Amino acid sequence: MKKTSMFAMTALSLIIGVTAAQADTSPFNTKSVVRDTSGQVVTAIESGTCVRSNANAGNDACTRDVLVNTSRTVLSDAERVVYFDFNKATLTPQAQTSLQGVANRLRQATDVKSATIVGYADRIGSNQYNIDLSRRRAEAVKEYLVRNGYMDVNVADIRPLGESRPVTNCSTAASRSEQIACLAPDRRVELELTYTKELVSQHNVVVPTHPAHSTR
Repeated sequence: MKKTSMFAMTALSLIIGVTAAQADTSPFNTKSVVRDTSGQVVTAIESGTCVRSNANAGNDACTRDVLVNTSRTVLSDAERVVYFDFNKATLTPQAQTSLQGVANRLRQATDVKSATIVGYADRIGSNQYNIDLSRRRAEAVKEYLVRNGYMDVNVADIRPLGESRPVTNCSTAASRSEQIACLAPDRRVELELTYTKELVSQHNVVVPTHPAHSTR
């Protein structure tokens, strides 16, 4: 008798709950998400989690890790590469203008976790000198971005690569001045972005065993 009475009360609660808040039947959310008459998802008062009327609802708008950020912050080649004068580690006015725009973009980017700063040098000079020069160039870029409000100093990774990855193919038979001009693209710093997990939000799911409890 008690079991019958409890079953009847549960059934009545379900009817009341569905009357006050209908299951979602929109094309994108057809997995028994409970919504109120205005279309808002019903959540539990205590936990703030979404409410569904079906324990086997599967993936829907309330399921953990299903709302994906489809847009991504991408830097163009002109934005992510900064060039330096021969044997210099100071930013040119052009480089500063470019980095100012990059700093503004990255400050507002919620999908970017960090930036890796990679420094390069041309082949002129000793390997050790060029490694040091690459590092100083990378540090110059890092310091500029930090001064302009982006990138905590602890999240940037500096990897000086010296002359190990040239993008030029200049003749060694050319004069020194000709080589310096030809090797200009090798005197650079590149920014590589690391992204956060591709989620704009994350929701827990609660499937009510007693639908009349703590819903709104």
